[in-house]
Amino acid sequence: MVSRARVQRNNGMFKRNSGKVCGPIIFALLAITLLTFTLVIIWMRTLDYDQSTPRAGNPVHTAGQPWWEATVSYPNVFEDTSFPDRPRFHMLYDGHQVIREAKGYAWSSDLKTWIEYDKGGPHPPNPNPILGVGYTGDAQSAWGDVIKVGNIFYMYYSRGPGTIYHAESTDLINWINLQPIIDSTATTTFGSGVAILKEGGGITPVVVDGMYWMVYFLAYSPGSMHLASSADLLNWTPWIGNPLLTPTSGGWDQDGLWTPSFVRLNDKYYVYYQGNGPAGWETGFASADAYDGDGTLERPDMAIWRKSDPDGDGIPEPVIRHGPYGSWDSDYCIDPVIRQFNGTYYVFYTGNSANGYAYSDSPEGPWTKFGEETHAHVITISFAMLRLSFNTIGDAKKITLKISSALTSRRTRSL
Repeated sequence: MVSRARVQRNNGMFKRNSGKVCGPIIFALLAITLLTFTLVIIWMRTLDYDQSTPRAGNPVHTAGQPWWEATVSYPNVFEDTSFPDRPRFHMLYDGHQVIREAKGYAWSSDLKTWIEYDKGGPHPPNPNPILGVGYTGDAQSAWGDVIKVGNIFYMYYSRGPGTIYHAESTDLINWINLQPIIDSTATTTFGSGVAILKEGGGITPVVVDGMYWMVYFLAYSPGSMHLASSADLLNWTPWIGNPLLTPTSGGWDQDGLWTPSFVRLNDKYYVYYQGNGPAGWETGFASADAYDGDGTLERPDMAIWRKSDPDGDGIPEPVIRHGPYGSWDSDYCIDPVIRQFNGTYYVFYTGNSANGYAYSDSPEGPWTKFGEETHAHVITISFAMLRLSFNTIGDAKKITLKISSALTSRRTRSL
């Protein structure tokens, strides 16, 4: 038998020797930790974490043609694959300041990089812009919408601004038959800021009860939103129950609604719009069921419309707010255009002086602004007694180091 005294002496020697061995091991592991951490930082700087290389993000479209535009807005994006020599995505947009308001055309293959059309000099008369003072129409041209019926594109834009005009094209560049649309009940022109009811791709109109449908404004300033219908795309009948949507008293859009986008997505109608209130110009929506109980398309003038309420408290609120100070949309987020491409929903909108977008897996959000995603990359290196985790989170390129010890207390038992 081994005496108790001998076991106690052996245990004491083990503890003393363990301390002598563990000290250098821990020191070596900490040194390895520091070296590894340094190498990871160097490695990350050689990749997309290089501080000198900006991440892709908003804005995706800025003014690029100084002969007619200093800033851009109203990114009316849609998909059309009928042009074999052009990408699938197209944008009609507004350019400002140089020749006042004018309409431009751009295209993209990925929604992130936009090429503004340029037929080449002289400017004028050669486009871009496709409509504007000194160009086709020879007048200020802004806002509005575009649809395609058969092989003809129909644009509804505000001329002056203050009067809704109709124009036709087969190539999105050369526009003809410019004429005002008519209020069929009064045989007069009316309104501005048109949005035609369309499918999510942004170009195919939705016909309900044999009629085309649009929302618009009575003048060229914010206010209440009105509804009209037409059988021939030129003579329009305002809804007898107008207005369709009004500012919310004391709400986020209390000072007026403006620049809508009107679409059917899944089983609902959506009108996205910019609203003005205590926080300034931000983006929200109103929605209504698109089908009745029998599965028949509901007329928009018979539907029950509800404004966006993202937190479900019964108080209408915006779904896309302007960004923080110094961001590209810090002043406002306006001119929203909602679309659906390849199962993803997009809201293209204007920030301070350029165009960008947010995306979501739902037409009601929540919305993630392009370039403001949260990226998480974790690198874990494990040793016998130490685990190292390197984490990079978000666009701030923040690196954190977590060290978790695997050392555990041990007990010896007597033999």
